Amino acid sequence: MMAFLTRAHMQPWLPWCLLLAVCAVLQLAGGYPALRLELPPVHCEWVYRIFTCHLVHLTARHWLYNSLALLIIAWIFVRQFHWPVWLMTYCISSLAVSLGLLLFPDDLHSYAGLSGLLHGLFTMGCLLLYPQQARLALVLGMLMLIKLVLEQFFGSLMLPTPGFVVASMAHVYGVIGGLISWLSWISVSALRARRTV
Repeated sequence: MMAFLTRAHMQPWLPWCLLLAVCAVLQLAGGYPALRLELPPVHCEWVYRIFTCHLVHLTARHWLYNSLALLIIAWIFVRQFHWPVWLMTYCISSLAVSLGLLLFPDDLHSYAGLSGLLHGLFTMGCLLLYPQQARLALVLGMLMLIKLVLEQFFGSLMLPTPGFVVASMAHVYGVIGGLISWLSWISVSALRARRTV
């Protein structure tokens, strides 16, 4: 049992657990009103909400859905991510989702939750997994694309929650953020490889 809890085994889980813990604390503290992204932004200090809106949730049920999805994505891809990749994906995907919603609000008045970011992490995970397990990465990627298409035509696949609208376009922007993260990581890796030659 103790061998399983070594630092080497726990370290890949740290960013995922940290994100989960921050979201839980903000949910318990009632951080939603102050940290959500308002669409269109009405206060001059809205810029910080580009990143904070992903950490807060409308309801406990919303938080629970996103937390379970985060744990599932972490379980699938935990070995593909290390801190620099994880942080880069978080920042780029958060920015892609927030800017996408700011530019194309899609009749939303505000946005909060991890779902867009989760799609970015999932996309990056599939792309990082591809060199080791191409078939699995392709199957997972195709399932996500099917989900996105179904959401565009039929709306959310989740159970409806009163007063809660799923921002399906945030999922699309999250995927775009994941793709940009992967291209950025490939570029950085290529530059590093060139410097070492």
